[in-house]
Amino acid sequence: MTDKEKFDVAVIGAGPGGYVAAIKAAQMGKKVALIEKGYLGGTCLNVGCIPSKALLSNAAFLKKIKQAEDFGIHTGEISFDYSKMKIRKDQVVENIRNSLGGLIKSNGITILKGEAKFISPREIKILGENNLIIYAENTIIATGSEPIDIPAFPCDHDRIRNSTSILELTKLPKSIAVIGGGYIGCEFASLFISLGIPVTIIEALPSIVQTQGKVISEALTKAFVKQGIKILTNTMVETIKKNSDQLSIHLKGGETVETEMTIVSIG
Repeated sequence: MTDKEKFDVAVIGAGPGGYVAAIKAAQMGKKVALIEKGYLGGTCLNVGCIPSKALLSNAAFLKKIKQAEDFGIHTGEISFDYSKMKIRKDQVVENIRNSLGGLIKSNGITILKGEAKFISPREIKILGENNLIIYAENTIIATGSEPIDIPAFPCDHDRIRNSTSILELTKLPKSIAVIGGGYIGCEFASLFISLGIPVTIIEALPSIVQTQGKVISEALTKAFVKQGIKILTNTMVETIKKNSDQLSIHLKGGETVETEMTIVSIG
């Protein structure tokens, strides 16, 4: 490859928006470069939909085994190894990622690994595994999003985690609080309660998953309460204090929630 190879289309970001656009452009006969600084597949494949569903499938399988007696099947004492559940999750993601890489290459798309910066309207400098400048007649920006960090209680990715770093957990905490009762927070709440971890959801709005509608919110609330999840709505978190083995989550109004770990899933 020359220092400034020309492309009809450059796509910045190899998530579901980016790689689909790149494949469509290639199928229309365009010469395409797909630029990605991280892993192919973006948030959905690597730190979103796919890994969380892989973990939830582990929890669902565990639940089935626990219900085996109802079907006349005797299992004896049941235990699980969360670190191995995490390994399985990583394998699922890697297998799909490898398949995706093959699909992209089979369409004749050039994959460039690195961070992209415009140096002119049609020139892009790439720094990373590939270091070069390319020329593109058209560019599609599909860089996606990342979890926000709240200044009052920033993630340390140890005891205060976000939706990305919680996926790297290998040992379960004794209790967990989920700050933010949107669909991401509720997904993790569902996972951990299924694994026997006490869960508290803290939500600033009047109900969990409020943007998904009243019917869904009420049904999920009822299901969560039945499972033993504690739900605090109309509740704002002011600060989180780290103690030796616990976190003290200070709420607006003076109340405190004690927990070993928390997930910040506000947006």
